[in-house]
Formats: sequence, C-alpha cells, structure tokens
Amino acid sequence: GLWSASLAASPRHALAEYALYVLLGVSVVQMAQEARKASVRRGVLWALGGACLLHESKSLVFYAWWLADRMTLTPDPFMVGFSNMRFVNHFQTATLPLLALLTTTYVPTRKWRVVSWGVTALWWALAFVLGGRGTQLGMAAGCGMCLVLFGQRAWTAGYLRQMVGACLAGVVLAWCLQWAIPYAVTGHMSDDFLFGKLNRLEDGGSIQTRLALWRAAWGMFLQHPLLGAGPMHFAALPNAMHLDASAPHNWVLQIAAGWGGIVLLAVLMLLGMAVKGIMHTRVWVREGDITPAKQEWMAYCTAFFALWTDGLVSNTFMVPIILTTVAVVFALMLGMAN
Repeated sequence: GLWSASLAASPRHALAEYALYVLLGVSVVQMAQEARKASVRRGVLWALGGACLLHESKSLVFYAWWLADRMTLTPDPFMVGFSNMRFVNHFQTATLPLLALLTTTYVPTRKWRVVSWGVTALWWALAFVLGGRGTQLGMAAGCGMCLVLFGQRAWTAGYLRQMVGACLAGVVLAWCLQWAIPYAVTGHMSDDFLFGKLNRLEDGGSIQTRLALWRAAWGMFLQHPLLGAGPMHFAALPNAMHLDASAPHNWVLQIAAGWGGIVLLAVLMLLGMAVKGIMHTRVWVREGDITPAKQEWMAYCTAFFALWTDGLVSNTFMVPIILTTVAVVFALMLGMAN
C-alpha cells in the first residue's frame, strides 16, 4: 500500500487514505486487546445500542415536526446527523445484529426486553423506509450464514427469532411511517424515497450507474494490475464520467483499482483465514447448553458476513464514520475470539 501510494499521481491524497486504513488496523488490534473482557464488550454493545436509540429519537422528533407542518415527507427526518441516507444504512448493517443480541441476552427484565425489541424493530423500519437495499442484502446474507454455520441452534437459541420477528415488525412500522400516518395527517402520501428507489431500480438507473462504476474500476485495475493507481485515486474517475460517486460501490474493485492486485490478494487471504476461524467455532456453538457467549458470537458472525456482503454493492468500507463503526465491531469479534 505504501509503495502504491508513493508512485501515485497524487501521493498526498494516496497517503491520506493509506494512513486512514493503517490507523484503523492499529485501532482494531488495540481495541481487541481490551475487548477480551466480557464486561468491556458489554459496555461497548450498550453504547452502540444507545447511539441507535438516540438516532431513532431524533428521527421521530423531526418526523413529528415534518407532519405538524404538513410538509411532503422526504428522507430528511430519518438521516439527521448524516450527510447521506446510505451512510445511515451502512451504520445499520453494522449495528442491527448487535441490537438483536442486546434484546436476546443482555436485557434483564421482560418489560425492558420489549422496549429493546421495539428499538430493533424501528431500526429495521428505517432501513426499509430509506430503501437500504445493500443493508437488506447484507442482513439476509448474515442471517443466512448464521443459520448455515450454526444450524438449528441459531434459531432455538432465540437470536435469529428475534432478528426475523423484529424485521417483520419493521416492515409494518415502515408502512405506517411512510404511508398510513402521513395519509391520516396530511391526506397524501409520498413515494419520494422507498417507492422512488424501487422505481429507480426497475428503470435500471441504480444498476446502470453501478455497472459503469464497476467497469471503470476494472479498467483502472487492468491499467495498474499490481500496485493499482494509488489509494483514493479512483475518486477522480466518476467526476470525469459525470457520475455522482467517489468509490466503485464494491470493496473488491475498490482495493483492486486503488491498491492493486497484491494488496487485494493479501486481503482475500486474511478474509479466508477469518472465515476458516469462524468455521472452527461451529462445534462449540452447536454442542452443550445455550450461553450468552454463544449468542454473542452468533451476532458477531452475522454482522461480519453482513458487512462484507453489503460492501459488495455499496461504500461500506469507504466512509470514515462507518469505517470507525466497522472497526469497533471487528475489534469486539476479534477480542472475543482471542
């Protein structure tokens, strides 16, 4: 990566992205040392859950204000604090499995468990309202891999049941937030975001944009197969192509185009080692009693596979605020594995 950055057209930009990922890597290792302690992991989980609750509370306040002024509903009330609604979706991909874990394992009483489950359901609803297709795809892959790896135990332990139940409730809540409540208050409904995104998908606009970005990234990789054009250097291409993007919306092509085939091969090898390590935990989870530790591990595995899947169609591993959250989740997982 450093070699690629030094040979890039703009070493200053390349070194900035290089430094970002190096610092994230160091942070993951350092946080994982602390995350060996169950009490530390539990505290971080509650902090992430509190962040989700805070965003939901802000969203509902702005949503009520929007309806009170009888304005046409847009995605704005649901992305307060984020400059793009996709950044909200990436944050949801990382935190949805952890919210379900809190509900299943760490909430002490039934009353508060219902509250926690409601927070998870509303978090799902925002993913549907904002049309987060990458988040939905990632969560489907994460839950599917959890079921494949840990079998019936993932369902009987209650973790996947909480996820599926909250997801179904989220669909109903999304319908209420976008159609039923606005129609009851203002007399009209908006299709500016969820239906608008679905219509755009049917028209092929979103798919065509991604295909154009992927072709551009592949072309850049073919021009610089070993070391890439330099970290962050793909961002110059979409501007020249008049596309509203700064990354190829695919972590494989992002690494290949910017960092080159050598770094991509190293990342794929590390990812393969991580998956192999996860495979070795199957017997531990499936045998014996259901424990909070096993529930926690299933949640981390769900988040792990969801993030890598979401990253195949989005900028999950590009946006700094989301990268920080991803680093925390990976550190929790690595700390528990250690």
